[in-house]
Parts: sequence; C-alpha cells; structure tokens
Amino acid sequence: MRHRCVELKEEFKVKYRKLLISIVLLTTLSNQSIYAGNRPFATTLTAAEGYYMFDSKWHLQDKGMPNIALAFDFTRKWAMEATAGTFMTRSEDYHHNRNVRGNLYTLDALYRITSYLQYEPYIAFGVGYLNVDSAPNAINGAGINAALGSQYFFSKSIALRLEFKDIYSTNHARNDFLINLGMSFVFGGCTDLSAPTNAEASYNYKRFFGNCVGPS
Repeated sequence: MRHRCVELKEEFKVKYRKLLISIVLLTTLSNQSIYAGNRPFATTLTAAEGYYMFDSKWHLQDKGMPNIALAFDFTRKWAMEATAGTFMTRSEDYHHNRNVRGNLYTLDALYRITSYLQYEPYIAFGVGYLNVDSAPNAINGAGINAALGSQYFFSKSIALRLEFKDIYSTNHARNDFLINLGMSFVFGGCTDLSAPTNAEASYNYKRFFGNCVGPS
C-alpha cells in the first residue's frame, strides 16, 4: 500500500509539473493592465484536464479526467455552471482487476470573491452525479460538491483556470477529490458604459452588474 502511494505521488508530480510551469510563465508574461473579464449575462466555456482522486473504498485507481464546463453569469459575482467529465481507470480489487469507464456530472453555483488585477477567485457549491459502468465496480449515485478556484485573465475574455473540488457521494458515504486545470473563454455579456450620475444608484447597481445596462 505504501509503495502504491509513492507511485501515485510521483505520477501526480510528473503530470502536473509542466502545467504549473505554464501557469508561472503566463502570469509573468501577461500584461498587468488587463483585468478579469467575467461580466453579467456572459457565457463561459471551459475546457480542462482534471486529476480525479477516488475514495480508497471505491478500489479504483486515481486517473486523469478531461472535462468541459458551461457557465452563465447572472451578475459579476454570481453564476451557474454545468460540468461533464469522463475517465478511464482500473479496478484495484484483487479479484476483479480490470479497466472501468465512468462519467461525472456536476451543477454548481459560483460566487466570485473580490478580484485583484487579472485574478478572479471564487467558491462553488452544488450537486453532482457519478457513474462507473463496469461491474463489479458499478457506481451510480448523486452527491454534493464544493470547490475553491481562480481564473487568471491574460486577455479580456480568455483565462487560465485552476480549481480544487471536493465531491461527496451521499448514496455511498464516500469522498472524492478533483484537481482541475483548464482554459476559459468568455462570450457576450454587458456593454461597458460611463457611470450613472446618481452616486448612490451607481454604487448599488455596480455592486452586482458593473458599468453595464444589458447584453452587448
């Protein structure tokens, strides 16, 4: 068991070392005058590669999980996002050592914390559904999830995204973990305008919608 843990740690280090180097390069070379591009009524498409860590009780190997997410921004702070991911892993059960395939679906509410320059951190919470379709490791069950992440915008509508998500299966009382790294593309959204003349109205409105009046 100890040997297996060491192997997993080494696999994780090798797989994500280049990705972390890319993050450092992008954040170093980006223009510091560019600010986060999330905006009301915008749609965001994110393509990502995740590393899914199963609860040990599943008897499944931790593996990569490509996934795609689609979000809609209601305000500058709040958004809803649907995510779908797929994975191919292997059973670690002694009697049934075989390849298994599965899918993960989540629906989350996103709340964006105060942004700083290009960085826009957020928290997320929602529901999910995990299924593994190969016996004897058949898994079908709903769950709840929570996440902490951030986007780094190196243009007004393109961002690098890193997320850590905790996934709890309510049907089986087991806890999984997902590390996700991908690219976000923001489409549409509000048109920026000059601030309203009424200071109080300007403050209250911009807290939620920014300097905009509707979809562009």
